[in-house]
Amino acid sequence: MQIQKVTAPMSNTGPHHIPALTGLRGVAVLMVFVSHAANDGPLPPAFGGGLGQLGVMLFFCLSGFLMLHLLGGRPFSRATATAYVAARVARVFPLFLLVVIVSALICLILPDFHYSFSTLDTVAAAVFFLHAPKELWSIPVEVQFYAIFLCFWWLGVLRVAGLLAVCVGFVVLAVASKLLWDNGIWIGLYGHVFCLGMLIAWWRPKLRFLGYAAALLLVLSLPAIHPKPLFSGFYTSFWLDPLRLMAVSILVAAAADCGSGAQRILG
Repeated sequence: MQIQKVTAPMSNTGPHHIPALTGLRGVAVLMVFVSHAANDGPLPPAFGGGLGQLGVMLFFCLSGFLMLHLLGGRPFSRATATAYVAARVARVFPLFLLVVIVSALICLILPDFHYSFSTLDTVAAAVFFLHAPKELWSIPVEVQFYAIFLCFWWLGVLRVAGLLAVCVGFVVLAVASKLLWDNGIWIGLYGHVFCLGMLIAWWRPKLRFLGYAAALLLVLSLPAIHPKPLFSGFYTSFWLDPLRLMAVSILVAAAADCGSGAQRILG
């Protein structure tokens, strides 16, 4: 494996749109869908048990990659920051808030509705992107990452050394959070995965055929095949498991590598 360290602005490393990343996002969507279908009955239970967590992990790693790929070489200014915020708000806020409002109205009639927004506290937590129930949980985490990325961009820490330090800090924060209070779903538990995506955008490793190995690694990390990870507990067995983090990271890197077989297939 050859590593190409990025020293030029990210806009000069290749085209902004990488079709294979859209293909990989489709794989992540399928993983989440299959996982929920298995957990709810239509598919065999072997396809559930946390497969969706791997799909969300791919989403988070892709988000980190894309943010740095698109913006890492641009200077921070009022104009670029405004454009960034406007793009993120337009992409996420309207549909998510519509789901929250409609669900809250339905809960007035059906208190046991799937997306439970039966109190003002739960509605406020979702509207301010602090926490959301059920499958909506990942949206507040994603928005929290957008806010933190803006701060990192402003502070100028979007470099390899800074990102490595931040990634380690997020791992320590995640472990401390689980050990000390183990309450809530927030960026502190998942920030290291976004950081892995940003590090991949900086290094842009030349993987060639390692994408196939990563796909096999992902299969081996499925809950039905890899039932006894390094750590115990549902969160730690997915989000801090080295095998699964490695599989997701290599897949994202392979999809971004224009010379790899994985990019040709996913594209």
